[in-house]
Amino acid sequence: MNMKIQVVLCLTLFISTVFAQKKGFEAGIFFGLNGIHIEGDNEVLYNSSNGTIWGTGGISAGLSVKRGFARNLYWSFDLRYIRKGSIYEFTNVQGVRDFESIKLDYAELPVLIGYKTNIGKRYLYIEMGAAVAKLLNSEKLVSDYSYGQDISLFNQFKDYDYSMIGALKISANRKEKTLFGLRVARSFLSIHEIYKLYNFDYGIDLSYYF
Repeated sequence: MNMKIQVVLCLTLFISTVFAQKKGFEAGIFFGLNGIHIEGDNEVLYNSSNGTIWGTGGISAGLSVKRGFARNLYWSFDLRYIRKGSIYEFTNVQGVRDFESIKLDYAELPVLIGYKTNIGKRYLYIEMGAAVAKLLNSEKLVSDYSYGQDISLFNQFKDYDYSMIGALKISANRKEKTLFGLRVARSFLSIHEIYKLYNFDYGIDLSYYF
């Protein structure tokens, strides 16, 4: 089945679930800013050896639904678009600082278990879980001074990324409509066919529940 059709079907199913409005479910939307980095054998992605591999910026957004199942405990399910990847900074042959970057766009389905506790006039939420992400698009911005890098390595990223996730959120007030959060995720299986490469991303989320 065509990848775009798969994504549309998943989105349709998720939206229908979110807006079913069954008792006990909470539906929301979120937007995030995240730092992204590729760990492991990441030096193979860049041919130059006189530079530094470090994180760059990405965004994420999507839909979320929560369902309580015990006192202060709940399940959280998301449909999230997220950008992952890495950036390489080096000094080119002209002695000028230069960059190459990898951008990986995913449709991610996290499943988290959460714990809610009261802290004064707000609520604190602690969430942990796992996610599977489908690679939608990959792009490499190659410098003119890339020293003849083997681009075939870039074409061998796996179609799926499996990661562990941890999140810490706090409500703006007791109404629990607006949440501010910190999120960290790392692949536990390699994202590359040959080399041991792992996505690591971290950042902030702003959520609103209806």
